[in-house]
Amino acid sequence: MAQELHDDFGQRTALLEMQAEMLSRMIETSEEARGTLDAMRREISQLYAGIRSISHQLHPSILQDLGLVVGLQSLAESFVQAGMDVSLESNIAHVELPIRSATALYRIAQEALNNAAKHSNSAPVHMCLELSSGMLQLSIADAGPGFDLAVARSKGLGLLSMHERAHMVGGTMLFTSVLGQGTKIVIRIPRESALTAGSCN
Repeated sequence: MAQELHDDFGQRTALLEMQAEMLSRMIETSEEARGTLDAMRREISQLYAGIRSISHQLHPSILQDLGLVVGLQSLAESFVQAGMDVSLESNIAHVELPIRSATALYRIAQEALNNAAKHSNSAPVHMCLELSSGMLQLSIADAGPGFDLAVARSKGLGLLSMHERAHMVGGTMLFTSVLGQGTKIVIRIPRESALTAGSCN
């Protein structure tokens, strides 16, 4: 990400600075000035679009606009539309979280569902979001064939990335899988406040 920002947006910003300097020198020749200004406006527009694209990748807009619960519902629905059997249970009407924490849970769920789509042989996947002992807990379980943990790591299931995401927001992630009995991921992170709460059945 840092390299992308430096190599792309950094170079574009430098170009804008050069064009601005040229414009100041050509201000008396109106046609040339207008042409340079138009080029600057186009570049600024493209720069803004690029920044928005990366921003959305870092923080999905649905989380900021509608919150984590709706974001996870929308994520589940997108996989259902792709042909998976995915359900979400949550007795939390609304939870207020830092955007980094909400994004971490969303991205972990996204990675887990992608893994299930590839490896669970179309088995149902159930997600549960609940408050437990002052922590916000998200569990994702499938009824697929399961994995040996060493094999799961070797298959590149993104377990390290998911662990890191949870750790970066002060949380933990537990991965369990038994051959023939499915796979379960449980993420627990601190929560700031919730309007209503309960437990999944």
